[in-house]
Amino acid sequence: MSPLYKIVPVAFFILSLAHPSKGQILENSDAFDKIRSGVINIYNCEFDKANEVSEYLEKRFPENAISYLFKGMVLYWEAFPVIPGTASSRLFEEYLRKGMELAEARLKENGSDAENLLSGLGSAGLLLLYYADNGESGKVITLAPKTYQWVMKSFDFTDTYKDFYFITGLYNYYREAYTEAHPIYKPVLVFFPHGNKKLGLKQLKIASDSAIFLMAESINFLSGIYQSFEKDPVQAVVYSKKLKEKFEQNLFFKTGYARDLLIIKKYGEAESLLKSISYSDLNKYFQSQVDLLMGIIQEKKYKNRKFAEELYWNGIRKAKFYGQFGADYASYGYFGLSRIYVESGKFKAAKQYRRQAKELSTFDHINFDQ
Repeated sequence: MSPLYKIVPVAFFILSLAHPSKGQILENSDAFDKIRSGVINIYNCEFDKANEVSEYLEKRFPENAISYLFKGMVLYWEAFPVIPGTASSRLFEEYLRKGMELAEARLKENGSDAENLLSGLGSAGLLLLYYADNGESGKVITLAPKTYQWVMKSFDFTDTYKDFYFITGLYNYYREAYTEAHPIYKPVLVFFPHGNKKLGLKQLKIASDSAIFLMAESINFLSGIYQSFEKDPVQAVVYSKKLKEKFEQNLFFKTGYARDLLIIKKYGEAESLLKSISYSDLNKYFQSQVDLLMGIIQEKKYKNRKFAEELYWNGIRKAKFYGQFGADYASYGYFGLSRIYVESGKFKAAKQYRRQAKELSTFDHINFDQ
C-alpha cells in the first residue's frame, strides 16, 4: 500500500468526534476540546502537546477506547514509520488491540453507540494501514471482516454531518479501485457490496469542501487517488499543495508535495522545498525520500547523472531498511538507475534495475521516465 494513505486512521478517529452521541468522553466539553486540539497537534508533529492530551485522557478516561486510540495515533506519528519487530510496533499494536476490545464490548451493549463504533473503526483502520504498508497481507485479511462490519454500520450516519461522506466516499471508491490494483484482496472482498468510483470521488470532494473535521483527510486521499489511480498528476498536486500548506511541520505531507511537483516537472519548486528541510534532523526514512527526490532533480534538471546515481543508491540503501514501507520510494531510485544505465549503454544492468523497480512499485506508472 502506498504511503500516500497514512492519514486515514486519524480520519476515523476525528470522525468519532463528529457525532453527538452519549459517549463518556464526548459528554465532556473540556475533553472534546482537548482531543480536537490534540489531533491538530499530531498532524503538526507537535508531540509534546499531543502527549499531554494523551496523558489527560489516560487519567480521566482509562477504560475508554478513544484513550487507547489516541495513544496509538501519537505513537504512530511520533515513531513514523512504525516497523514490525520494534518496541514501538509492539506497544502500538497493544494500544490498538485494547481500543478495539473496549469498543467492541461497548457496542455489544449498544450497537448504535457512534462514539464506540468509530473509535473501534479507528483502531481497526490504523492497524489495517500498518499491516498493509508493511506487507503483512495475512493480518489484513484476518482483520478485514470486523472492520467491514463497522464500516457498513457507519453508513447510517451520513445524513448527520458531511464528515461522514469521507467514509462512504472512501468505501465507494476503494471497494472498486483498490481491489483492481491489489488482486490479493479480491478473495476477501468478493462478498462485500460493490462500490462506485464516480460516486466515491463526489462524496470525498463534498467532505473536502464542507467537512467540519475531515477536510484534511479528504484532501489527502483525493491527492493520492488522482496520482495513483486516476493518473491525473496535475489535479493531484492541487490537493497535496493544500495539505502541505495547512500542516507545514509535517514531513510526510511536505515530501509528498515535493514528489507530486517532480511528477509534473516543477523541478525548481520541488528543489526549493526539499532544501528547506533540515536533512541532518531526519530519520533514515525521510533521508531516503530526500535523497531519491534530489536524485531525480540532479538527473532531470541538471543532467548530472553521476551525482544522481550516487543519490539514488544512497536513497535505496536507506529505504531498504524499512522493507515494504520504503518500497515505493526505492522503486523511484531503481527507475532512475535504469534510465542512467540506458544512457551509458549498459542495457543488461538497465533491464535488471527496471525489473527491480517494477517489483517494488505499487503503481509503476509513477516512474519519472517522462
